[in-house]
Amino acid sequence: MDGRLTILQLINEANNTLRRPLSLENVSLSLPVAKLETDVRNTGVQVAGIHGKGYKGQIEIFYNRHDLPKLFEDAGLTPNLRTNGEITPAWIIDQLNAKYGFYLEATDLNAINVPIFENLEETKPIEIVVKEQSWNWAGTITLEMTYGNPLLETVVIVQLLPVLTHPVDMTELGTRKSGYVSAYNFDFTAYKDQLKIDPKTARWANFDQVMAVGLKAGMPAWYNNSVVDMPTSAVPTANQAFERVMIQTYAGGGVMGPIYFHYDLNW
Repeated sequence: MDGRLTILQLINEANNTLRRPLSLENVSLSLPVAKLETDVRNTGVQVAGIHGKGYKGQIEIFYNRHDLPKLFEDAGLTPNLRTNGEITPAWIIDQLNAKYGFYLEATDLNAINVPIFENLEETKPIEIVVKEQSWNWAGTITLEMTYGNPLLETVVIVQLLPVLTHPVDMTELGTRKSGYVSAYNFDFTAYKDQLKIDPKTARWANFDQVMAVGLKAGMPAWYNNSVVDMPTSAVPTANQAFERVMIQTYAGGGVMGPIYFHYDLNW
């Protein structure tokens, strides 16, 4: 996901009196700059109006990038992965996202050098270095990569499972359809050509087509809003039987969000 969209979403949510929402169509963003001298926010970015698009001038916005080393330090964790399969940079990123709830992309990181493993139960360090110009992340971590078979007693740490809960707040649902429940097991692969996201607005490009597809999963009319397209491995609450998922967090109308549009790349 383009990190600029995350920043614009934060600005729009924090400034709900804007005459019109900020988007990549009416403003441009500079590269992020570390703000180590302040303990309020760790990153600054210049937002400038695009001539003739509704805004002029510029302002510096402050926000927090995720500090990878601090996240692990605060949680008292050492980043580690284990496998007996092929290890590639893409696999490492997907597994870090799945295990720790990140949404790292290859464009956020410097090239990952994968060492050669010759024996089972061999552990080697791998440096994960975030690029200075990453919009959402900062810092460097050393990943402990083990080539070996996992032991159940080392990976299943929590044995007392949580009480089952219904995925939808029934009082909030009312008479609406639950987008999460309705679409969770629906395969949208055959309709992915209709599910296009406008890169400028991060919303559905042809919303009428999207609603027609949504109706196949039993969802009535709802409102167009921001959408992200991610690998399901990076979304713990997604249906892992599919490769990717488009998520519209807010729906409104006759559907309570989020809506997960799962699909596979090849069919």
